Amino acid sequence: MEIKQYQNELSTKLRNGANFILSGAVIWPVVALIWAFVDIDIRAKSGITWSVGTCVIPLAFLVGHLLKIPKTVKDNPLLSILPILIASQLPLFPFLVYLLVNSSDLFIVFLPTVSAAHFFTYGWVYNLKLFYDFSFLMSMVMTILAFLLPTHLWWCLPLVMGAIMGIFGILLLKEDHIKISKVNQ
Repeated sequence: MEIKQYQNELSTKLRNGANFILSGAVIWPVVALIWAFVDIDIRAKSGITWSVGTCVIPLAFLVGHLLKIPKTVKDNPLLSILPILIASQLPLFPFLVYLLVNSSDLFIVFLPTVSAAHFFTYGWVYNLKLFYDFSFLMSMVMTILAFLLPTHLWWCLPLVMGAIMGIFGILLLKEDHIKISKVNQ
């Protein structure tokens, strides 16, 4: 098989990773609620945000189970790249930890922006331009809103992030349906 065939196989069998995106669409509004309504120290809010964010993976497996998305694709060598892509985010962690400790109020600005940016590489994995577009769109929207909104309204950032991810997830499932229809023709 050629690389494009492996990419398309991952795309169709894993449904473009929509379960992970849809999980984020659930988690980000929870983060917004924490920032809007929980009256605790901002550093504690940032720590709770980070902790809540770790729920994306188990929730993605649950969503994947409900949507009948397998956890893996047998004999596809591109799967070995996914851990590298996930690990490629690790260099950003010291920056986020620095923000968590020293500028906790900025944590809510940078976490969604960094999260959005990491989706860019999945455009190649799934051979899908939608990842490039939404990665850029989410990063830009988060940055622009951070400049436009007063700091007391920054809790809206994760809410907007969740809404965009919800749209993104639905479009990924629609794209999956289109690819499957083309294969079946």
